[in-house]
Amino acid sequence: ALKSISSCQVVMPVRWGVVLPLEAEKEGVHVLGHMPSYLPDAITANPDAIRWWHPQTDPDGRRGGGGWMATKVVSVFPSNSGTGFSSHQGVVLLFEAGNGSLKCIADAHSVTATRTAAASAIATRLLSRPESKVLALLGSGTQAHMHLKAVRIARPGITEVRVWSRKPESAAAFAASYKQLGIPVVAVAT
Repeated sequence: ALKSISSCQVVMPVRWGVVLPLEAEKEGVHVLGHMPSYLPDAITANPDAIRWWHPQTDPDGRRGGGGWMATKVVSVFPSNSGTGFSSHQGVVLLFEAGNGSLKCIADAHSVTATRTAAASAIATRLLSRPESKVLALLGSGTQAHMHLKAVRIARPGITEVRVWSRKPESAAAFAASYKQLGIPVVAVAT
């Protein structure tokens, strides 16, 4: 997927969102975000063009055939912290591009956690030294759990994990949750 994006095989505009003008008791910036994309089965009509076809700006751009369209719609509510509701809630919708039919509705929480951790694991494999032994995690939420699993696959030689969190008790709870699995995780203050 990353190669497809970097080689312009995918149409993926910059994500955008609506900042919600909520009442003052809702602390933080609340957003309804939208992240569309299109992955064609084949690139047709000028596949050597650098940009994708657009009626006004790139009339000679490349065009695609078939494939898949997907979008993630997510609400970001930082004021949900500590309420039992996640600060990020949403869905991923997958459509067949040949006829526009909806094929899948998936929970954005699990898809996002897996995709983000997988991208970080790839970056870790490509950018870290192969002999690296220590993993540092900033944060102790869902992303930290997924990153620990993914990075240990990319770098199986990791022998120590250090976790920091804005709330020291959260870092300590994160570390304790891995003790029974035999993974040496240590909560750190800095």
